[in-house]
Amino acid sequence: MKTVIIGSGFAGFNAAKKLSSRYLDTDIVIYDKNTFFSMLPALPELASGHIGKKRVVADIFAKVSENILFLNRSVKSINLETKQVIDENGEYPYDKLIIAAGSTTNHHGFTNHLNMVHPLSSINDALSLNYCLNRYFSMRKKAHVVIAGGGYTGLETAVAIRQFIGQPTHFLSITVLEASPQILPFLDNKDRTFISRKFSKMRINIRTGERIERFDGHNIITSSGHRIDDALLIWTAGSRFPDISITGNIPRLPDGRIVVSDDMSIPGYNHIFAVGDSAAILNNKVPLRKSVHAAIKSGKLAGENIIRDLDGKKRRNFSYRDPGWIIPMGDASIGYLFNRIRLKGKKAHRLHYFMTGLRNYNFSNFLFFTGKALSPWKKTKLRS
Repeated sequence: MKTVIIGSGFAGFNAAKKLSSRYLDTDIVIYDKNTFFSMLPALPELASGHIGKKRVVADIFAKVSENILFLNRSVKSINLETKQVIDENGEYPYDKLIIAAGSTTNHHGFTNHLNMVHPLSSINDALSLNYCLNRYFSMRKKAHVVIAGGGYTGLETAVAIRQFIGQPTHFLSITVLEASPQILPFLDNKDRTFISRKFSKMRINIRTGERIERFDGHNIITSSGHRIDDALLIWTAGSRFPDISITGNIPRLPDGRIVVSDDMSIPGYNHIFAVGDSAAILNNKVPLRKSVHAAIKSGKLAGENIIRDLDGKKRRNFSYRDPGWIIPMGDASIGYLFNRIRLKGKKAHRLHYFMTGLRNYNFSNFLFFTGKALSPWKKTKLRS
């Protein structure tokens, strides 16, 4: 029997690890266009240059078991009817399939000069952004970084650029554009006020209810008519399912996520699973937010249910308790443990570093991030 896993992120790797943890009469194949695991929660700090690439990657070949075949290829399409995965070299049949392809940048139909728009959804995006930021700064007397999207990643990126790149405030302006009437609508007014005050102190301008209307590669016109000249544009306004075509009748959300059953299989295709950011896991008809914890749990469950199928046992259903979330933004950090215990400031950022280390694939990187979590906190002093 052949089990194919598309993607080796948090979900795909944990599915493969679960499957390979015991002897099975099955071949396990992982497809991934990269040869390294990525610690995606650290992308903003990688883009700012605060941490180096080696702290957020780990070699896939050093981590996968000997009974797993790793194919360093991009999957182009999946045919659910013929049970085949298609890559640049041809077709590969499967008996069981786990779709753990993650997500990519969602431009929401925006097409203006995308070659000059900087996404932030991968390690390569972050490294490219870091290079372009430093090049942009070196060629100007005044700079203006504009971030489209005031969600987790957008706000983290704004703070990382302000705090870690070290450009003075008279030289570097930072603006976050959020199309919604307010940032982080799930927060109460008290928490939003806390963030707004911290951002004001850091000289980061947040403009809500505004989106980019036009962009010529350098100059931005917003939906309110506001003009920003000679800007470097970063795009963090959401994510979607990657560019993999799927032949088959499956339920999907507008962002491409595949709606799954309680056991992580796809309705109508009991032998196929979707996990991590590729899956829409419904809780009272509302999809769970994309998170590392949900990716790990869903990946493990898909692997376990394949094992249970082979053992003739009943599958288990997905159960989830949200451990909470943290938006690491230095002194402006905020988060909740189990959606009850409020954390803010340096305590929240320390916990972010600890969790980044705990979930890292590399032990030396675990020690690095744990060290950052325990080290004396240095309050950032902005250069005017």
